[in-house]
Amino acid sequence: MSARALVMWPIEHLRFFAVAAVTCALSMVINATWPPSIDPISPAELSGAESEEVTMTSQAAQASLDFIFRPLFRPSRKPHEQREAIPTVRVEQPSGAASMQTLAGYSLLGVFASGETSGAIVAAEEGLRKRLHVGDDLDGWRLQRTSLRAAYFENSAGAEAAIELAIASSLPMLPTVAARSPSAPPTSATSDESESADFRETSEAETARRSQRPPGPVTFESIGARKRAEQEAARNKSKPK
Repeated sequence: MSARALVMWPIEHLRFFAVAAVTCALSMVINATWPPSIDPISPAELSGAESEEVTMTSQAAQASLDFIFRPLFRPSRKPHEQREAIPTVRVEQPSGAASMQTLAGYSLLGVFASGETSGAIVAAEEGLRKRLHVGDDLDGWRLQRTSLRAAYFENSAGAEAAIELAIASSLPMLPTVAARSPSAPPTSATSDESESADFRETSEAETARRSQRPPGPVTFESIGARKRAEQEAARNKSKPK
């Protein structure tokens, strides 16, 4: 750059460069003279930390080597000890259970217990159900106690009887009542006769339709033949005589 260009350079630019140069010089002086804010680590502490890290690394390496070179089958290894089978506990029935008679005519539907109160629900052969508490009578038999699957009774002579829990197939069937339609009942014998006639006509039509079914399996050919026969019968019926 020529001297003339330097003279013509704006004074403001020269002032900016001067300020930047002074700032750089001050930063270098401060960095050289200002004490550091990081606490130095003494050689003793550094050597202790390094030795601890080296020790941990060596222990991990030794454990890894022990695992790698560990034999798969040790000579001192013993087979698993066979545990003795747990003996099965058999529930013995009371001595008089085998000789106890069964209370005929009744079925045990279930037993219940609520606090100090317990009892049984029995059903007669007629389908009537009765809820008995301990101490209640049933045709001369008093309910003495209950278990999970039986109810035990005793009569005045001291004889004992039991009713075992019934299964669904042995329960008496409850009487069924035919449902009546919500329509008003017939008020005369004429309506009854008309209903009977309608029923007979429906039954006869159903019987005739079943008798017209072709024997053998139902196929598309049999269905088509039946349709053609029905159409032919309808045309013959519609022709004037």
